[in-house]
Amino acid sequence: PKLSPSNGDESLQELVEQALHGTVLSGRELVGLHHRDGAELDLQLWTAPLHNTQEITHGAMIFAVDITERKRTEVRLLNIDGIDTLTGLVNRSQFRERLRQAIERVKHGDQPPFAVIHLGLDRFKAINQSLGHGFGDRLLLEISRRLAGALYDTDLVARTGGDEFSILLRDIRHVRDGARIAQKLLDGVAEAILTDGGELYATASIGIAVYQQDGTDAEVLLHNADSAMQRAKERGGNTSQFYTEDLDARAREQLEMESGLHQAYERGVKL
Repeated sequence: PKLSPSNGDESLQELVEQALHGTVLSGRELVGLHHRDGAELDLQLWTAPLHNTQEITHGAMIFAVDITERKRTEVRLLNIDGIDTLTGLVNRSQFRERLRQAIERVKHGDQPPFAVIHLGLDRFKAINQSLGHGFGDRLLLEISRRLAGALYDTDLVARTGGDEFSILLRDIRHVRDGARIAQKLLDGVAEAILTDGGELYATASIGIAVYQQDGTDAEVLLHNADSAMQRAKERGGNTSQFYTEDLDARAREQLEMESGLHQAYERGVKL
């Protein structure tokens, strides 16, 4: 493994050097190490000095136990209240509950209309197989960071599947707003990701379901957003799709109009 833990504690190399100088360790935990493929590794160490016939320390016996799974289980138990343990985002069950709450607020007039976005990474399985699960986890962490950074504080992003994320957009007054945000998310995912061998480019597919047009309860909205995402994948990925066909056509028409106006303005400024 690499020798520098991510939590800032003593490195494995430092502990080995202490053991060689006679320090006795008994069950010292060292978390945040990484295998060469990027997978996390947590260890528990025991050491004892080795002496020659003159009782001079000339080495150390080091016994290490892999406690990665145990630490993950501890984290899961601590985060059983609805937080995804890998990304720190809300998980599917908590997202569903927050979605139900949003529906109730709309019914009482306490919240403007909203939409549900379901985002799935394209070809994530192939990335996992070629670069390893360690890199896959790092990719999911980076994507979750980008998604959260592209949204307003009032929105909610959750990891709701292996390579899938759900987003609650709380103020969608026009379909073009949902389409614009979806494109912003796609652009964020598509930015280069550094790897040991260079750069990797990931893409995503997005499905959008709008309350009330596409459903009035949490399960239906989630299902319809997922169905729209599957249609986006069938179109080749790296695109978004509204669940309702007329909403999808209207959003594309409005975005094209905005783009045309922007280009015309740019040409006018240059002239």
